[in-house]
Amino acid sequence: RSRSSNNGGEDDETQAPTCRRRLHALLEDPNSSTGAQIIWTVMGTFICVSVGTMVLQPLVEGTSGQPTNPSWFYLETVFTCVFTLEYVLRLSVANATKGQTIMGFVFAPSNMCDLVAILPYYIEMAIPAS
Repeated sequence: RSRSSNNGGEDDETQAPTCRRRLHALLEDPNSSTGAQIIWTVMGTFICVSVGTMVLQPLVEGTSGQPTNPSWFYLETVFTCVFTLEYVLRLSVANATKGQTIMGFVFAPSNMCDLVAILPYYIEMAIPAS
């Protein structure tokens, strides 16, 4: 969707940033602010810890197929909720600037990886345990 402006043909990018543009910069550009740097650092840490728990769980629990300690499930739930929130927020502001469309965001390889990383949790929750 396009916006008409009364700024004599001046580009939308040069107007004062909207809330969506500020959120886009916060989530997509770690150099845009200190807050963006913190978010990128926290998300990077969450990714590393999440991968670490996926590697550690079978080493600690064994390979029986079902975890015996519910802490693993709680950790996975927290990580998936955080990653889902980040993905949905980034999706909601993907077209806040003229540089990207929603479809461009969805089909970008890194964003497809993000979606593929969170979908198994929801699929597992949707399929009844036998």
